[in-house]
Amino acid sequence: MDFMPVGFDGKPPSRHPELHRQVTCTGGKVRMRIDFMVRFDYAAGETRIEELRHGIFATDRKEEVATLRARPNSSGT
Repeated sequence: MDFMPVGFDGKPPSRHPELHRQVTCTGGKVRMRIDFMVRFDYAAGETRIEELRHGIFATDRKEEVATLRARPNSSGT
Protein backbone atom coordinates (compact mmCIF):
# COMPACT_ATOMS: atom_id res chain seq x y z
CA MET A 1 0.00 0.00 0.00
CA ASP A 2 1.36 3.44 -0.93
CA PHE A 3 0.13 6.63 0.73
CA MET A 4 1.10 10.23 1.41
CA PRO A 5 0.43 11.20 5.03
CA VAL A 6 -1.51 14.36 5.86
CA GLY A 7 -2.31 16.16 9.10
CA PHE A 8 -5.77 16.79 10.56
CA ASP A 9 -5.98 19.90 8.38
CA GLY A 10 -5.48 17.82 5.22
CA LYS A 11 -2.02 19.29 4.57
CA PRO A 12 1.33 17.46 4.57
CA PRO A 13 2.88 17.22 8.05
CA SER A 14 6.09 18.93 6.87
CA ARG A 15 7.28 21.06 4.00
CA HIS A 16 8.83 17.98 2.40
CA PRO A 17 6.34 15.62 0.71
CA GLU A 18 6.46 12.02 1.92
CA LEU A 19 5.50 8.81 0.17
CA HIS A 20 5.08 5.77 2.41
CA ARG A 21 5.00 2.18 1.19
CA GLN A 22 3.78 -0.53 3.52
CA VAL A 23 4.46 -4.14 2.57
CA THR A 24 2.98 -6.93 4.69
CA CYS A 25 3.82 -10.62 4.46
CA THR A 26 0.95 -12.74 5.76
CA GLY A 27 2.86 -16.02 5.83
CA GLY A 28 6.26 -17.49 5.12
CA LYS A 29 9.16 -15.41 3.83
CA VAL A 30 9.26 -13.05 0.88
CA ARG A 31 12.36 -11.73 -0.84
CA MET A 32 12.06 -8.07 -1.66
CA ARG A 33 14.26 -5.72 -3.62
CA ILE A 34 13.92 -1.96 -3.93
CA ASP A 35 15.87 0.06 -6.48
CA PHE A 36 16.30 3.56 -5.03
CA MET A 37 17.58 5.69 -7.90
CA VAL A 38 17.16 9.33 -6.97
CA ARG A 39 17.74 11.96 -9.64
CA PHE A 40 17.26 15.60 -8.67
CA ASP A 41 16.62 18.45 -11.12
CA TYR A 42 15.79 16.04 -13.95
CA ALA A 43 19.20 14.36 -13.47
CA ALA A 44 21.01 17.59 -14.39
CA GLY A 45 22.93 17.74 -11.11
CA GLU A 46 24.99 15.51 -8.90
CA THR A 47 23.29 13.22 -6.37
CA ARG A 48 25.15 12.23 -3.22
CA ILE A 49 23.94 9.06 -1.46
CA GLU A 50 24.87 8.02 2.09
CA GLU A 51 24.03 4.79 3.85
CA LEU A 52 22.42 5.31 7.25
CA ARG A 53 21.79 2.88 10.10
CA HIS A 54 18.25 2.04 8.92
CA GLY A 55 18.12 3.49 5.44
CA ILE A 56 19.62 5.69 2.77
CA PHE A 57 19.92 9.48 2.50
CA ALA A 58 20.23 11.23 -0.86
CA THR A 59 20.88 14.91 -1.50
CA ASP A 60 21.89 17.27 -4.28
CA ARG A 61 24.00 19.21 -1.70
CA LYS A 62 21.88 22.31 -2.34
CA GLU A 63 18.26 21.99 -1.26
CA GLU A 64 16.79 18.65 -2.31
CA VAL A 65 16.70 15.63 0.02
CA ALA A 66 15.23 12.14 -0.25
CA THR A 67 15.41 9.30 2.25
CA LEU A 68 14.59 5.61 2.13
CA ARG A 69 14.04 3.99 5.50
CA ALA A 70 13.16 0.50 6.70
CA ARG A 71 11.95 -0.52 10.12
CA PRO A 72 14.84 -1.50 12.41
CA ASN A 73 13.50 -5.07 12.71
CA SER A 74 13.39 -5.58 8.94
CA SER A 75 15.72 -8.24 7.66
CA GLY A 76 18.23 -7.13 5.07
CA THR A 77 18.37 -10.55 3.45
